[in-house]
Amino acid sequence: MATQPQPKEPCISLLYKFDNTHSKFQGFVNQVHLVIQFHLHHYSIGPAQVGLINTLLLGTTLVWFTFLLEHQSPLLNDFETFLEKFNATFGDSNKKHTSNIKQSLCQGSCIVAIYALEFRQLACNISWGDAHKSILVWVTR
Repeated sequence: MATQPQPKEPCISLLYKFDNTHSKFQGFVNQVHLVIQFHLHHYSIGPAQVGLINTLLLGTTLVWFTFLLEHQSPLLNDFETFLEKFNATFGDSNKKHTSNIKQSLCQGSCIVAIYALEFRQLACNISWGDAHKSILVWVTR
């Protein structure tokens, strides 16, 4: 009986290390989740998942992680709790406020695709009433 060839793992490269730039936080966390998803056999348990993040930190974020490591924090064993604390420390603590500040976003001289992308990102963080939902659906098509 012939065995089925195993599909190759997708090759995923992380584009950058996280250096406490708030605007890059969510993208960084999304990349980490993607790597874990596609390489679950390497990162199947909390400590391995948290360790992956450690290898991708720079500057103050690395100093923060080093403190956790040196004090053998229980956060190092629980990925979800670690992410909550990581987000509270380095994420955008008030996404709605940030979006409201930028709600005067206008296209200016940038291309429509860039403008639409920025609009969609900001719209995700604002709780609009039903009256505005149809506008959001139309703009994001």
